[in-house]
Amino acid sequence: MVSFGKQFAAGSATFKFLTLFFLGFVLLAGVGLFYGGRVSYLTPDLEKLVSHEGRIRGYPDTVKHHADVLIMGVGFEWKGEAVRQRIYAYRELYERSGLRMGSRVRLLVEETPVGILVREVETQDGVVIFNDALNYQVSRWLNEQADRVATLGVMTAAGVFVLAFVLGWRDRRIIFRRT
Repeated sequence: MVSFGKQFAAGSATFKFLTLFFLGFVLLAGVGLFYGGRVSYLTPDLEKLVSHEGRIRGYPDTVKHHADVLIMGVGFEWKGEAVRQRIYAYRELYERSGLRMGSRVRLLVEETPVGILVREVETQDGVVIFNDALNYQVSRWLNEQADRVATLGVMTAAGVFVLAFVLGWRDRRIIFRRT
């Protein structure tokens, strides 16, 4: 089986130009999809906060690049519908609180135009393990990471386009010949 690198090296000038051009567009499309996944943050409206009972749903997992922060879910019923939201907690607070999957928690929720948002999670002992400030901080971390990846992707795509145009210019008589 011949590797793509060997096929590319042995390919015609037109094949190389079109392959690099296509690769540049695929990279830009990937950057667009990745960047579209940025986390948006809505400022809470303190007048709309409602206290509600919920349960921890899902096992905690570490947030990428921040080992001291865990991500997990909470579930609750709102107007007859089951709602699940992801929340974050500092590992130390979570472990100290003794929470497990299915543990009861007290929630502060807000009904917004985009849906129900959990603004605070408190254990039965009164320890706040998640609040809006932590949500804002994690949103910033995730968006900064998305910005770095998008920048790297755009720079890589630009390099691929430059390489495609250099090869295209060098072999322009072969690639753009009229038949």
